[in-house]
Amino acid sequence: MVTSQYHLQGFQSNGVTAEKINYHLLQGGQFDTKYFLLYYYYGGMIYAALKNYDRALYFFEVAITTPALAVSHIMLEAYKKYILVSLILHGKASD
Repeated sequence: MVTSQYHLQGFQSNGVTAEKINYHLLQGGQFDTKYFLLYYYYGGMIYAALKNYDRALYFFEVAITTPALAVSHIMLEAYKKYILVSLILHGKASD
């Protein structure tokens, strides 16, 4: 249930923590890179919506600097948001 009033600090909202998310991602020793990228992409989106631009920039940076053989669509979208948040935060695109 989503309420109009919640606080998100370190992804703690209604008992959801990064540790719980990581446990579910790594459960059974299986891990899919897509979920790793989505975690940081959506995290950046949430932090940007909360106007926590420093944290959003960090999350997008993790998504775009994850080693890969090819650039995924998630990484491309994270890069676009990274540029946008960087412009909002610093007034210029970060290097």
